[in-house]
Amino acid sequence: MVLKQNFTNVSKTFGSLALALALCGSAGAQQFQASEFTPCPQGCPSVVLSDGSQFIAEGGTRAGHGLIFGVDPVGDQLAVPVISGLPTGMAADGIGYGPVALALDGDNLYIAIGEGDRFHNAGPLFRTTPAPFAGFVLQVSFSTDPVNAGPFSLTAANLQSLAAGQSVILNNLFGSVGNTATFRQVAALGSGAHPVGLALSSQAPSKLFVADSALNAVEQIDLTYASVTPFVQFAWGAQPESLRATNGGQLLVALTSPSPNGSSVQEIVPSTGGFQTLIGNLTSAVDAVPLSQPGQNTVFVLENSADPQGLGQVLVYNQINSGTVLVNGINNPTSVVLDQLAGGLLIYSRGDGIVYSSPLL
Repeated sequence: MVLKQNFTNVSKTFGSLALALALCGSAGAQQFQASEFTPCPQGCPSVVLSDGSQFIAEGGTRAGHGLIFGVDPVGDQLAVPVISGLPTGMAADGIGYGPVALALDGDNLYIAIGEGDRFHNAGPLFRTTPAPFAGFVLQVSFSTDPVNAGPFSLTAANLQSLAAGQSVILNNLFGSVGNTATFRQVAALGSGAHPVGLALSSQAPSKLFVADSALNAVEQIDLTYASVTPFVQFAWGAQPESLRATNGGQLLVALTSPSPNGSSVQEIVPSTGGFQTLIGNLTSAVDAVPLSQPGQNTVFVLENSADPQGLGQVLVYNQINSGTVLVNGINNPTSVVLDQLAGGLLIYSRGDGIVYSSPLL
């Protein structure tokens, strides 16, 4: 599976995001070798992969240049522009971080805007003065299938309206009749917030959950009343890096810790807020993706720098494999998702500015 060449033309128009897909062998852990790729001109500092790989977000290189791409449902990995002009918060080192977390619910796409955490930002370089729009959570309601709805482009005036709590309705740039997207602010997480994950749960209708690496917590947004309340508080130093929902409605949080083997994957019950350690004794865990199969539940865990070369790796946990290395040698990985179209994994390497692909087993 290789990247279609015409994606290069799309990326030049709508941003610097570029994908490369490289298959690795299934016999033991493999180091990735890119078969075809276009490196990101700015190093793709902030790329987010959504559950099911329907959407890919790029933070942009300056304010107001956050981007959302859709993955072609035909399954050829062609990236289709959906939204441009999203707000971007600048980290202390000047790198732009716009959309840092995504969650899709039918025709509604939820987008968290913020600065990078210590893995996405290569260091804990947060601004002491919050950047504009940092900590905002937006809802985009599409009038048609989200992946095929775009492109839509927000202007500076649109962003100011969103910041003031007003809704913004945009027409498709191609002029398709009735093809609209309605943007609204559903929450402002407050000064100093650093969202790193969004998730919806079948156990908690009308609720959106946010993992915040600055507060070491998961918060709950009531989508009906646009209110934000604390939900789960982790111990100081246990920093959330991602938030995913299982098919059963539980939430999985990858927690990283500066202490050796102190990282873990926590399972949260959305109806009660109770949580427990699902997988412990991890190193620099940054993401955990659940996969339910007949007779077993599998979790793929992404570690940022835990293989023998000090690079990232993906571990497999289920009744058969307990911490088996699926793939290693990934340069500064920050995100992994299930590729439902191809039946594999997509892994973002910030160090290479590339999205890699791997078979599940």
